[in-house]
Amino acid sequence: MIFNNDDIKKNLRNIRITEGFGRSFDYLSTLLSPAFSPDIQIMIVDTLVYLCQKTTTTPIETVDYIQFMPLTWTRYSHSVAGAAKACKGLFRHLLKKGEKTSQFAKAHVLKIMLEEPLSKGISVFMVELIKDCGTNLVVQRKGYLEHAVSSMKDPSLSSCVGKLIFEIIAVRKEEVAEDEWNNFWTALIPPNLEDPQIGKAIRQYILPPLFRLSPTSVSLLQSVTDLLSNFSILRIATELNIPHSTMDLERHLCHINPEVRLGALSVLLSSYRQTTPFSNHDFALLKLYLSDFFTSTIPDVRCVFLGRIRQLLTRLRASCHALNKSRNSFDKEHEFILWFHELLKYELQPESSYQRVLTTIHIIEIFFIFGLDDLVFGEQSSQLFPFKIKIIDDEMQKLLVDKLSDPFEDIRDKSMEILFRCKVEIQIEKNNLLDVINISRCEEYDGAARLLFLADLGYKWSLKKLENGEQSLGYLFHVQHQSIKDPMIPRIFAVIEKIYEYTKKLLCAESPEQLLQDSSEFQEMSSFALLLTSLLNHMTSVELEKTGRLYLAWINEIRHRGAFSALFPELIALSTFLHSSQLEELNVLPKIWIQEIIDAMLFTSRTITRRSGGLPMSLVALLCPEIGISRPLFKSTMSQLFKIAKIRIEIIELSDLPQIHALNSIRAIFQESKLSVYCTEYVSEALLLVIQGFSSNAWSIRNCALILFNTIILRAFGKHKSRDFSGVGKRMSVKSFFDRYACHDSFVHELSIGVNALSENKVETVLYPILSLLSRLDIGGCGDYNEMRKLVEKALRSGIWKIREIAAQALPALIPACEVPTVLCQMINGCPGLSQNEIHGRLLLVKSLVNSYSDFAPVLRNPILKNFDILVNYNNNPFSKGLVLELCTRYLLEDSKVFASLRRRNLAYPAVGAGSSFLEINTAIFRLSLAKGDSRYQNTAINAIQNGCYEAKIKLLDLFDERVSRSPLLVKEIYKLAFDEDVFSEVRIAALGLLRRLRISGTSRWAKLLCLVRESSIVSIREAAMALMGIHIVEVLHSLVFHSNCFDMVFKDQLSHFIGDEKSLSSRQAALASISAFSEHLRIPSEQTEALYFHIFDFLEDDDEDIREESARLVSSILSLAEPCSSLEGTRRLVTFLVKELNFEMLKDNLVRRAKVDLDLLAIDMPFG
Repeated sequence: MIFNNDDIKKNLRNIRITEGFGRSFDYLSTLLSPAFSPDIQIMIVDTLVYLCQKTTTTPIETVDYIQFMPLTWTRYSHSVAGAAKACKGLFRHLLKKGEKTSQFAKAHVLKIMLEEPLSKGISVFMVELIKDCGTNLVVQRKGYLEHAVSSMKDPSLSSCVGKLIFEIIAVRKEEVAEDEWNNFWTALIPPNLEDPQIGKAIRQYILPPLFRLSPTSVSLLQSVTDLLSNFSILRIATELNIPHSTMDLERHLCHINPEVRLGALSVLLSSYRQTTPFSNHDFALLKLYLSDFFTSTIPDVRCVFLGRIRQLLTRLRASCHALNKSRNSFDKEHEFILWFHELLKYELQPESSYQRVLTTIHIIEIFFIFGLDDLVFGEQSSQLFPFKIKIIDDEMQKLLVDKLSDPFEDIRDKSMEILFRCKVEIQIEKNNLLDVINISRCEEYDGAARLLFLADLGYKWSLKKLENGEQSLGYLFHVQHQSIKDPMIPRIFAVIEKIYEYTKKLLCAESPEQLLQDSSEFQEMSSFALLLTSLLNHMTSVELEKTGRLYLAWINEIRHRGAFSALFPELIALSTFLHSSQLEELNVLPKIWIQEIIDAMLFTSRTITRRSGGLPMSLVALLCPEIGISRPLFKSTMSQLFKIAKIRIEIIELSDLPQIHALNSIRAIFQESKLSVYCTEYVSEALLLVIQGFSSNAWSIRNCALILFNTIILRAFGKHKSRDFSGVGKRMSVKSFFDRYACHDSFVHELSIGVNALSENKVETVLYPILSLLSRLDIGGCGDYNEMRKLVEKALRSGIWKIREIAAQALPALIPACEVPTVLCQMINGCPGLSQNEIHGRLLLVKSLVNSYSDFAPVLRNPILKNFDILVNYNNNPFSKGLVLELCTRYLLEDSKVFASLRRRNLAYPAVGAGSSFLEINTAIFRLSLAKGDSRYQNTAINAIQNGCYEAKIKLLDLFDERVSRSPLLVKEIYKLAFDEDVFSEVRIAALGLLRRLRISGTSRWAKLLCLVRESSIVSIREAAMALMGIHIVEVLHSLVFHSNCFDMVFKDQLSHFIGDEKSLSSRQAALASISAFSEHLRIPSEQTEALYFHIFDFLEDDDEDIREESARLVSSILSLAEPCSSLEGTRRLVTFLVKELNFEMLKDNLVRRAKVDLDLLAIDMPFG
């Protein structure tokens, strides 16, 4: 038998010209070994397809059918081009030939598929077989469908497995009665909708075709408790025009969770047809709840909300055209747009928060795109509204001009962009300009320069009117402007050079921040740069080049971070101007300057401190505005930077290494969001550069490599996209990563070097970045990564703790989900006879796998009980022992046998190691024992509080829950910790916090508590005591004799010291916690509690989102709402409650002003519970 690759390829080609169908199949059957290279295996598949096409009348034997069919799914996912297409062709031809084969053969192939691990190929081809063989074999295979649903966690499998599951459900419908069919799919789908990953895949790939197949299935899913799934069901049903109930939609529009509110809004905006008009009730809900979305501090929520605004305007536009076509009135739609416009102006008021203003400005830009105003420049949709409104009216102009001096730069930029797009003359009050001339605070320079520039733009519009023969008030100014225009720019250059010469010594010093008393020096440079930028259109080519070289000199010479950061936007503006110029002599300037910077990097001495100063910024500024998809300047620059970064370092101690500047520049380019699309192709090369940098002998290179590694991770995975992130679709599988970034072979090579070094008791730092990256990839990887997996498993045995820990976090990405139970048992059962490092590494892997696959935790029960003595009783290593005990407590303590095994151990709280697992273990055992009346563990806890170190006390107090209140002796000890002045302050704070959580109070200790609030010299103790004071006051309210002085003169007085915009966040949180104790009393009108309502209003409008959410929960508790509402909705409901329910008529005007809403509008939905 010949197994030479070249000979096999030759024989496969010869088969096409030979005769003898049977002999060809016999030969091919000898080549089914997966040991051959992927290209040969796909050649075999192609040859089989050819034979099937040439011999359409020749039947295929059952043995050959069963033998060759597995090729289709085992070779389907090969990386060879055309593999999937070839396998699909072979499957269809074999299936067609198999029609003359017995049905038994197809059923046998289906059984083989069911035995194999679920993969993309099996999912694709099983769909075809199920149509012929039915679903009985799949249904009878116990647990197969449940496993298939759980495998949809893998993004690479979710689509094909989703189609497979739907096909099974669809075929099953034809096989059984309707009631049995409903029971079949409802047992499979609804329980998995609450899982964030599986639920999203089900909603995307299974529910839409399921609802098309059976519209009545919508009603069976409306009882799903997961809100996001419920919204998706409603939205899909709406889009398919399936009747459904929307009873809870209004309640969810004011939910405290922004994702729930967005889901409800999505359902409200959905429609079977885009042209369906909104009802009056829909418009009322939109007017009532749209403003709630402006306050979110989560960028992703604001981004999704802006998408919903586009969806809203798209449907409004379509419905207006439909109404116009049918000659019906669209007055309601027009009136709603006008109302929305007024809302935008309201959200731009000076007292509005950063989030509200930024969201409003983005919505104004969306209004521009939809063509609601003709008097603006810029991009507009091809489909416009049939009516127009004046978006930038006089009031809106004034509000946007005020935002030019906003503290946040992005708001200033966006406001400027919007005002630039106006086709009307911008009205700027004379007093505003006079105030600008007299400003003294350097932080207002930027807004002042923008305002003056805008005024200049207004005068240019006046000139245009003058040229058209219209009257203009700016004529005299223009004549004066023209008379000084020519000499003005040289005069500006002269002044700038003189000022820079004066400030250069300070700005270019090694530590300029220490020499400068304030930021006025570099703010002057920034203001002059902004002035030059505003004059770019008036400059000659020589002046433009001089401006660019001036900017580059500043940004590369100045050492003050604030200075060159402030100059960065002006260099970008100049670069944009040059790239978009029609003159070739201007287009080539960025290229010339970049080459000069790179040459200076190589041949000019320049210190490497401060991340190379402004040098990386200058490169980014020159590259960002490049026009075109190919980006030749960007590619040539990256090529040169990588070439410099790879130069071997000869002298380590040098402080002007060009490699450092290159690495810092690459990092800055990766950080720039405008270049992110073009950086993708360089990720693999940058990763290899980083890995090699980690092993450099120069500390500066290693330091730069670490920082660049973090930047690459951010670019490759995005922000907060680690494995622990709960967002669906945010993670990347191993296969997706290596398919996108071709660095697999490099990783394996570097891993082998690092692992071999470990065997020689050396530390190879290349392991850290590779293992850290793998730990970010999604779990349950599929594909052939066995070589990499074996290397990472060897790293588990390392003598270095950190490497074992990172390796344990990396391995779940390389272990298929179907192998996890086997691996868990192998890790525990294989511990006897191993070294402590190996045992510790195995236990770390077990912990990591169980954290990722909590459903598999019961698998550990028997292996742990079997090896308990070896791992715990006879193990002297506290870390390995702690891991075993932690696994037991977290996942297995409810098991009676495991609990009994732990109780037989004489576990005492250690005096050291507060963060170790022992303390958590013993606390958990103590809680269970306390609940069962075991006093022995109660005494152990009291002994730990009295005699333990302060770290153990703090940890113990944080871990205790309400079960502790059952022990009077233990509560007494906690009080001693809280009020004893000799106790460490952090312990006292933890004790006060525990008393508040457990709502334990005592009037006998009122004097001590009041003393803490008034006189304690430690602010955090005063705040913790203030949070507890509310519970004591509530106890006084419950007493038979109520002392109003206690409330008015003590509580109100002390509360005022913790409330106010100038107070710290922790103080405001303490006051809110104290007020929250009165929730049940605030339903009853009284003179004592009246003042608390206004404090609640203050908290509902607080700058901190956590305080707003907590105060909204308090309002929901006061009003007995079924679910917590948002802060704005809480304000509206509380106002209505006070005015209508408690008849606080004397406070009505003040309350309505605080709520900023019309009470008549609130009447459409005011349930209280």
